[in-house]
Amino acid sequence: MNVISHWLAGRRGIVAGGGEAADYVADALALAGAAVARIADPSTDASDIAVAFDTAQAKLGGTIDLLVHAGVAMAPVSAETIDLDGWRATLSADIDGRFLFTAELGRRLIAAELPGSVLFLMPSSHISGGRSAGAAADGALANLVKSLAVEWARLGIRTNAIRSRACEPGGLREESVRRSLGYLSAYLSSGYGAYITGIVMGTDELPPERSSGD
Repeated sequence: MNVISHWLAGRRGIVAGGGEAADYVADALALAGAAVARIADPSTDASDIAVAFDTAQAKLGGTIDLLVHAGVAMAPVSAETIDLDGWRATLSADIDGRFLFTAELGRRLIAAELPGSVLFLMPSSHISGGRSAGAAADGALANLVKSLAVEWARLGIRTNAIRSRACEPGGLREESVRRSLGYLSAYLSSGYGAYITGIVMGTDELPPERSSGD
C-alpha cells in the first residue's frame, strides 16, 4: 500500500471496532502520517469510552482529532428468531457504540476549538435474508452521518462513511479493494477532503447489470 505519507502528518486518531478492514485502515492512516491508537473491542459504555480517549491522548501526546469506527460484525440471523432483547443488544453494540465514540470526540474537539473528522466503516447495503438488523443499522447510520455533518459543519468537524463489501469479513481478498479502502479512508480523514462531509460512499459497489434488451 503506497499511501501519501504526509496526508495525515500531525494528526492523532482512534480506530475502533473489530475486523480486518479496521486493522487495514489503521495501518493506512499510520502510513499517511497519523499517530493511531487501535481499539479492537470498543465499549458501549460512555465512561469507558472517555477513559479510552484519555488513554489514547496520553499515549499519542495530544487531542484526538480523527476517529474511525467500524462497529461490530452482525451475523446473519433469521428475523423470526430474534427476540426484543437480542434485537436491542445487536443494534446497541453497533449504533450506540459508534454514536458514543463520536459524541466523545465531538465534545473534546469543541472544547479545544479544533477541527476533526469522523469516518464510519459500514458493510455493503446489499439486502439479503438474515440481515434485518444490519439493514436497520445501515439506514440509521446513513442518517446519523448526514445529521452530524449538518450539526458540526460550522465547527470544522466532518462526518463521512465508507459503505463497502471491503468492510465485511473476507472483503479484502482483492488487492484493488484493499488499496481503494486505504486510499479513500486516508483521503476522507485528511485536509485534502476538508470540503467533504455528510457523504456515504463505496469503493466497489456497481449497479446491477442490464440485459441488452433494457
